[in-house]
Amino acid sequence: MTVIRREDLYESPLADLHALAAELGIEGYRTLRRETLIEAILERAGEASEPAPAPVESASEVATGAPPAVAEKRSVAFGARPEDAVPLAGSEELVAQEAAAGDEAREAEKGAAREPVERRSGRGEGETVVAGVLDLLANGSGFIRVDPAGPSRRDVYVSPAQIRRCGLRPGDEVRGRARPPRRGERHPSLVRVESVAGGPPEPPLERPRFDELEVLYPIERLDLPSPFDRVPVGRGSRVAVAGPPWTGRSSLLRRVAQALVSPPAAVPLVGLESDATAPVVVAGLVGVRPEELGEWRAIEGVRVFGGSFDESGEAVAQAVDWAVEFCKRHAERGRDAVLLLDDADRLPTVARRRAFAAGRRVAGAATVTVFAACDERSELVSMATARVTLGPRPPHAPDGELHVLFERSGTLRADLLT
Repeated sequence: MTVIRREDLYESPLADLHALAAELGIEGYRTLRRETLIEAILERAGEASEPAPAPVESASEVATGAPPAVAEKRSVAFGARPEDAVPLAGSEELVAQEAAAGDEAREAEKGAAREPVERRSGRGEGETVVAGVLDLLANGSGFIRVDPAGPSRRDVYVSPAQIRRCGLRPGDEVRGRARPPRRGERHPSLVRVESVAGGPPEPPLERPRFDELEVLYPIERLDLPSPFDRVPVGRGSRVAVAGPPWTGRSSLLRRVAQALVSPPAAVPLVGLESDATAPVVVAGLVGVRPEELGEWRAIEGVRVFGGSFDESGEAVAQAVDWAVEFCKRHAERGRDAVLLLDDADRLPTVARRRAFAAGRRVAGAATVTVFAACDERSELVSMATARVTLGPRPPHAPDGELHVLFERSGTLRADLLT
């Protein structure tokens, strides 16, 4: 059994004391003052405490309910004079300490990681290995989204301190160890970051910001099946696959995915080796048919974000945004990425533009190539650097055959592609 020492408790933040008190089953621990809470933890843990001197009525004891020995030890720890060790009730110092304690308690309730306490008390049972894409919140904290279809109760909370320490950005693929949620928490909490994008958790010395780099025309051609032999596409292109429904737009995107992940396993799964020269291939699905969702998931080596039309539209749009950030983070680390959007027109206008604009070749980083299935009248057609226009299949044409309108298809600055 691990011995809990008094000096360790005095050096611990209030959030750690609350976590330990909860595990020991101390009732009403959140209402106890710090010194009283420490004594309750020691008593419940069974530590034989040293004999305390006879109680003396003093201003500090009346204010805090703590014996003089405790107040003296606290004054030494904070480097204060014994008579000033415990602030008087209503003083500014006491108000500041109570405010800080409240902040720590709120951080504990949100699931902040408490690795030092777990190491001292010998806990760690129930920890699991988790992996997913980081979603950063406005307050500096975040969640590892383990389900690419949208938010779920299995998502893992990441504290702001861990995000700052590892230099994490939204869309980073994070692997680590998480503990189960404690009482009052809704999600598991990350205890330790083990890897980021398959590499060490330490932030790289130089990491550009994809959105801030100069945008250049594509110059390196992607090797793709027909009809892209006649409509060439470069790494970093924005490709509009346009046409009415039932013309094979989704089928063409899946053909592109199959060509890019051959041989399979081109997408790096966290902790696994993969072909670093192959592009990362990601599918962002926005309200597709459930049968098509199954076809996408059957393509080995493709990361699928979003879902079918029976999913929440807001959750699907959010998942596509994760896919966009996921591709940008790989490009920042020197890995080309390809995003396949099906069907882009179902995204809200701002989200649709943001996702399609991610397709670019930038100076100082790798590329993100975006293929978007859309209507022929979609605004994406005018924003594209390459477009393939599909028409209705002629009568008696074989199933699966695409009717490409080459006179309405083309590539901007195709002369630069080699």
